[in-house]
Amino acid sequence: MSQLSGAVIILSCSGLALGQSTSTPCSEVQNREFSDDVDVDQNGVSDPGQVLWFDCFGGALDNPFRDVVEPNNFGLQVDALANRNDRLFLPFVSDGVEMIFSVEDDRNIYFEREQTGAFGLWNENVARQDVDALEVWGDSNSDHHSFQGDPGGVSLVYEGTLGIQNVMQSQLLAGIQSLGIGLSLQPEDLDLDAAMRWNEAASEGLLAFSVVPVDDGFGNVILDGGEIFVLNLDTSTAEFLFHGGHQWDTDFEVMGTFGLDNENINAIEAVAPTPSALALLAIGGFFERRRCRRIGQTSSHTLPPG
Repeated sequence: MSQLSGAVIILSCSGLALGQSTSTPCSEVQNREFSDDVDVDQNGVSDPGQVLWFDCFGGALDNPFRDVVEPNNFGLQVDALANRNDRLFLPFVSDGVEMIFSVEDDRNIYFEREQTGAFGLWNENVARQDVDALEVWGDSNSDHHSFQGDPGGVSLVYEGTLGIQNVMQSQLLAGIQSLGIGLSLQPEDLDLDAAMRWNEAASEGLLAFSVVPVDDGFGNVILDGGEIFVLNLDTSTAEFLFHGGHQWDTDFEVMGTFGLDNENINAIEAVAPTPSALALLAIGGFFERRRCRRIGQTSSHTLPPG
């Protein structure tokens, strides 16, 4: 049990006890970034590499700090954003906070509640065509991006000066194959499509990610794009995200479960009313979740009165 500013939040095998509140409204979430597909500026004019801020009411403005243009990469489309230390990453991968996400060819962002899997529309008409990348709660701006196709074998580019390593296609593949799937794939078969990152000193940390659908060339699906993986970048091992009371693996039907028109996850993020407070509890919740999963234990707790 931890006490924060007079409010007690219990870490248990059911995750962070947040009660049964509704989705965290878009207007209460700060630093809301996205990219469209194709990338456009605030006026809808094609602008490869342009990241936008969205206002929760169908409007968007250019983020002047996030016009992502690199040597030899000009003209490529941004298809994922991330921040090096997402404040909600650890409670997110512990099924302790709400997920927001979008799918291919969809202008909207949806939510899935932690533990219960309750689903709904989080914000509509965010993009003109397709919410292709998403980052919220970052330190004013995202500091990672991915280009469509992962050129040069680089799946996620770190843009800062702290010595954090880029994430390579080969690392994604090693993690996926550690699950005993995709054994026939090569690194160049993968295209990162959504990402969240947690990085700590002297560690490459953790990456939650999804990839573009992959088949064997004969129409047989290997990865349908609805999978969300959690990769340990130091050990090159992965697991499927457990969120909403279920695994986000190939067997989980995104379209069938949520009534959406596409299986491919295009963007992922996490929201909560108090991300800074929750982040202080994140490490404990992250490892507690895994301990509980290993021993198959379940329990239920609520916030104490007052």
